[in-house]
Amino acid sequence: MITVAGLTPSIDRYIHLERLSVGGTNRPLLCQDRPGGKGFHVARMLKRLVCDVHLITPAYRTGMAPMLEMLERSGLDYTAVPAPGELRVNTKLLDRSASMITEINMPAVLGDSSVQEACAAAIDSQAEKSDWLVLTGSLPHDVPAGFYAERIRHARCAAPKCRILLDTAGEALRLAIPEKPDMIKPNRHELELLTGRSLPTAQDIAHEALRLNRQGIRTVLVSMDADGSLLVTKNRCLSACAIHVDVETTVGAGDSLVAGYLSASVENPRDCETALRTGIACASAHVAGCDDAYRSFLDRVEIRPVAYLP
Repeated sequence: MITVAGLTPSIDRYIHLERLSVGGTNRPLLCQDRPGGKGFHVARMLKRLVCDVHLITPAYRTGMAPMLEMLERSGLDYTAVPAPGELRVNTKLLDRSASMITEINMPAVLGDSSVQEACAAAIDSQAEKSDWLVLTGSLPHDVPAGFYAERIRHARCAAPKCRILLDTAGEALRLAIPEKPDMIKPNRHELELLTGRSLPTAQDIAHEALRLNRQGIRTVLVSMDADGSLLVTKNRCLSACAIHVDVETTVGAGDSLVAGYLSASVENPRDCETALRTGIACASAHVAGCDDAYRSFLDRVEIRPVAYLP
């Protein structure tokens, strides 16, 4: 069982434009509303990969119907924690001429301390039944930055066999590092914020990831957009090149990377190369708008070792 906890669900409003005119008038070619948020994206992809997965999400009083309907249709097991207020709407501007997406993400708010407590209780309880606990996404503005650190601390005591993957950034990530999650998945910018320095090369990233390994984090998976991804453990450093595809969307690509990696890792925990290959294939299929065809990308993934000084 893989439990995915995401406290910042959303409706993602995709506005398709022939060309984005900054400061001018833009007339959409198409508008689409889709359920979103990192927790939802990870859980949905894991379900597509035929994994036993459980999603924990706040369920706002207003605006949740499309997400709950999709969860029901997909057959995905979930816990919906009732929350006051309205589900946030994030805007994604798709510039077709540049194959570029500009995101406008609204802040998430739980609105009640009792909702935070209920989410914490659901995560703690589910961790005791899980092989993996995935803590993903930013935290709502009214949730303390140490929330993820506390969940990791609780899981270490109550569910010592449960492995933990953390995908967040900023203060929430910094505070959780001492609790030693088994795996983290920052992007390059998030790792730079964590380390406080620029990381222009793969070797720079590898050095910082190895330092995190020495602090007790077994696996560091860094996404680098067009430069691919870098996987660092205490014994191996692997680079996976990005696959060039026609871009349908980049939103959720990192979440598909996480889902693909985990699905393969559950089957064979020692084979990190296959896990990385599966993650890249899933991310590439998602960017191309064909999640179910991820297997067709597996042979296109190029993985090579990266040399770095221990």
